[in-house]
Amino acid sequence: MSASDTVRPMPTGAHADRLLADAARAADGARARLTGALNDLFRTPEYRLSDRDHATMTRMLAVLVDTIEHDLRAHLIGLPPISNSVELKDEFTDRDFPIAGPRLGRSRVMRDADLAVQLLRHCDEHHIGRALRAAYRRGEAAAGGLMERLTSHDDTAIADAAAALLVAESRRWDRFGDPVLNRADLPIELQHRMTWWIAAALRDHMLHEHEIDPAAADRALVTAVTAVMAGYDERETVDARAHELALRLARAESLDDTLLVALLYEGQLSVWVAGLAVRALLDTAAVWTMLADADVSRLTLLLRSIGMERHIALGLLAGLFAARTGSGAVNDRQLARAATAFDDLSIDQARAAIRAWGVDDHYRRAIAGLDAGGDGRA
Repeated sequence: MSASDTVRPMPTGAHADRLLADAARAADGARARLTGALNDLFRTPEYRLSDRDHATMTRMLAVLVDTIEHDLRAHLIGLPPISNSVELKDEFTDRDFPIAGPRLGRSRVMRDADLAVQLLRHCDEHHIGRALRAAYRRGEAAAGGLMERLTSHDDTAIADAAAALLVAESRRWDRFGDPVLNRADLPIELQHRMTWWIAAALRDHMLHEHEIDPAAADRALVTAVTAVMAGYDERETVDARAHELALRLARAESLDDTLLVALLYEGQLSVWVAGLAVRALLDTAAVWTMLADADVSRLTLLLRSIGMERHIALGLLAGLFAARTGSGAVNDRQLARAATAFDDLSIDQARAAIRAWGVDDHYRRAIAGLDAGGDGRA
């Protein structure tokens, strides 16, 4: 506890309950630490998070939880029972008094695969994009020059879509240039789950620290969550804006290999991924996973399937390697395999190979789950 922490009196009888709860958490924490150590000890090195990525994802998650929590608290302070309690109202208006974050951090409720996907993707996007911009400075064309030119395009639909994307992307970084995962950019199902997780943590505080009637707390929280979720517009997400721009460029027959290379080298990954997805008839989530792969075999198949010129595709893959990991024998071997794939595979063969990636992700998971459970069926 720091000198700036505010000591808030506990209700009578709460001390013993809290001590028992803390002891139970400590015992569970010891088991969790052992499980984490075993997981880290035997995890394959290429799938282990680097310290940099771990720090980036942890910070993004903390900011995301804090933002959703304070959006909820802003609605709650005007509702009973919070509005009827001076102490609760003071706590809910104090930005430096965390409530939900510490509770969720001690629980396992946020061990959500979809949340991890979003954090990992935004982490990859930030570091790969920054590395590309640093490695391929091109005078006036660098640092977003192409996107700025697109905002002045003769086709007003393209210009408007490019401007909307730049506005959406401006929310992706804080004032220090660090990546931010915004609530508005979460898939609606995940945003819904996270908002309720945080509401449950606020409820726990209200019931156990202030002995608020559960029914009264639930009424206020349902109202607040409904108000927060009402502001969601999936058309405002970066993915939606990038997809709209890629579609506009494709309709204008401008989404060619040269433009895709320029977008990549400027680190404009959201519209680059959207462009590949539009040309390959895939969803953007599938293309993002290919970009993040340490092995570029899937990305190679994708580039072949859209008919990208061999020398352009190999140069693009080499550029990705150079930006992410630098030169090396492993990269050279992968590029050699990619070159062989372009020589040996037809476009139709590559399209057939990636066909399964074009189906809905939930459908793909269901197929995999049925196949995994199929042994022993009559």
